[in-house]
Amino acid sequence: MSASCYYSFSHAQVTERGGAQAKTENKVMSATNGRSWRELASLFTRLGFTAFGGPAAHIAMLHDEVVTRRGWMNEQHFLDLIGATNLIPGP
Repeated sequence: MSASCYYSFSHAQVTERGGAQAKTENKVMSATNGRSWRELASLFTRLGFTAFGGPAAHIAMLHDEVVTRRGWMNEQHFLDLIGATNLIPGP
């Protein structure tokens, strides 16, 4: 799913919900949209070269960077995306 598709889906959910929850979700979305491709590529390159131990280690390190340190997304959004990736077939 591309970022634009996810944004459109999230935006539709936000406008349907209204109220304080919508304002909170708008803040989360606006905080993640301002990131540069260079910053994103730098993070994933660093994680790719330094993370050993399989997918569990990568997920833990990614969570620490994206949710805890940088605040690019909230906990629930991260867990939703991890759940979606578990549905993708492959080794």
